Amino acid sequence: MVGKWDLGFCKEEYTPTRRGFDKFYGYYLASGDHYKHSFAESLDLHDNMKPDWHQNGTYSTYLYTGKAVEFIDNHDKTKPMFLYVAYQNVHSPLQVPQIYVDMYRSVQNKNRRKLLGMVSALDDGVGKVVQALKRNGMLENTLIVFSSDNGGPQHDRFEGNNWPLLGKKHQLFEGGTRVVGFVHGDMLHKSGYRYHGMMHFVDWYPTLVGLAGGQLTDQEIDGIDMWKALSMNRPSPRKEFVYNVIDQPHLCEAIRVGDYKLTKGSCGDYACWLPPPETEGKLGESQCFSVSRLDGLYLYNIKDDPTEHHNLAEEMPDKVRILTARLQEYKKKYVSSFNNSKTGTEDWHPRNFGGVWSPGWC
Repeated sequence: MVGKWDLGFCKEEYTPTRRGFDKFYGYYLASGDHYKHSFAESLDLHDNMKPDWHQNGTYSTYLYTGKAVEFIDNHDKTKPMFLYVAYQNVHSPLQVPQIYVDMYRSVQNKNRRKLLGMVSALDDGVGKVVQALKRNGMLENTLIVFSSDNGGPQHDRFEGNNWPLLGKKHQLFEGGTRVVGFVHGDMLHKSGYRYHGMMHFVDWYPTLVGLAGGQLTDQEIDGIDMWKALSMNRPSPRKEFVYNVIDQPHLCEAIRVGDYKLTKGSCGDYACWLPPPETEGKLGESQCFSVSRLDGLYLYNIKDDPTEHHNLAEEMPDKVRILTARLQEYKKKYVSSFNNSKTGTEDWHPRNFGGVWSPGWC
């Protein structure tokens, strides 16, 4: 594994090499400086379980691309390989070498130029990984899956954009949850098409395990094997999924069943349709509406209205009741987050671990 972990590290048992990966090079937290590889002035860069102090000044995308290529070059080609590369781009802070910023001189907003440059740096990194697979004779027998994890943040500092979808990161509207992705490989039965079937990110687990010849014994997993649907452009076996369910009243939650999606509760301050600033009004003006009402109800037909312009909640009260009842069924299975940290202390603080974000504090 290379790059961002962000799945907990208070115990060594929670870190990548104790969770199935043979090798890990990357960082534990959600974000950090792309050059210093630090967060809050403390190092967050790890080579397996050891801190790497020697990369200060190396841009993260260059660093992680180099490590991914190294893993490919050194791999025993007679054995299978699973490589997970979680790039830091395009996460804040907005940092990228000037050569990538200069590619977007026509864009007036400086933060937007940086963000677009970060995307191009990411593209180049992916290209180098693909070339390494090709150079090592591995590309023809490799399935490449690319996906983002959430929509972009839409505010002045980060300048993400999810047009023409509604909303942003941290919201349950499609702009915050529907992301780009692609699948590439000779094992696809069809290619060159856009797949429109319903899929959730958790479906990758059983899909990839099945494709690799493995069998899952746990019948309670959330994911569904999507390989036949994706590789042959068949209808999706998934008919519903939960965007979010929570045991606290009024906070935002959402569910989709078939074509209909119900979003409930207070879902932020405002939700917006925000055209990219470089379009200069050619796509229309931005529109926003308040979503802070605790009793907010938003029902959309996602197939016919993927941009969520037409709230059907008042027109279709029966559908609201049906989806609310289904959401309640999922709530019965709700499992609260487990936090084993020592509340009220700073045992987690990096100063207790030589200035490095480290496990060993819970």
